[in-house]
Amino acid sequence: MAEIALSIPELVRQSFTNARGAARQVIDLQLPLGVLVQAMVVVVIANVMLEQLIGFGSGGLPEPPEDTDMSTRVGYQLVVTFFNNPLYWAAVQGAFLAMSVFAIHFVGRALDGRGQLEDAMSVMIWFQVLLIMMQVLQFLTSVIMEPLTVFVGFATLILFFYWLTQFIMEVHGFQSAAAVLTMIIVTAIGMLIVLSLILALLGVTIIGPLPDV
Repeated sequence: MAEIALSIPELVRQSFTNARGAARQVIDLQLPLGVLVQAMVVVVIANVMLEQLIGFGSGGLPEPPEDTDMSTRVGYQLVVTFFNNPLYWAAVQGAFLAMSVFAIHFVGRALDGRGQLEDAMSVMIWFQVLLIMMQVLQFLTSVIMEPLTVFVGFATLILFFYWLTQFIMEVHGFQSAAAVLTMIIVTAIGMLIVLSLILALLGVTIIGPLPDV
């Protein structure tokens, strides 16, 4: 493992000003696979715990929808299920994170990328840390200065694609941000379709009866 001094505040700052440079620092740590797997578990747990805390801090579950559309009711029931059973939500997030790592690795390599699986895992873990930070910031603005919440949410969306694009470019040595962004969107659509099919197959045991609204 490379001995590299890593300053977290500096890494955060660089993630905003030079995302590829930040990704290179993370990759150069050369963390072993076992450590990376444990770190992935930690970020998933941290994210679920944060969402639970934010949910309780915001008053718990939203009111049942008045819309009688089946998809709306099923969507609400999924929210209830995941809120009341955080292990379900952790499993879904963990599965999606793992799928993302493998997609970045295998799709990137198929397009002549040079990155290793550990590189993809490293940057995705740091990517999740950054998103957790933005989620905390969004919650704080909703409490302290609510009008800014929309702007923080919009900034988070922009940063999501900026970070992911730049990180993948650094992992595989790609030069075209537009091509990588297109790859992200196409791959994400495919992953969502697969995840939706999995949830549909598990729907009988996870969703349960629909609420009478």
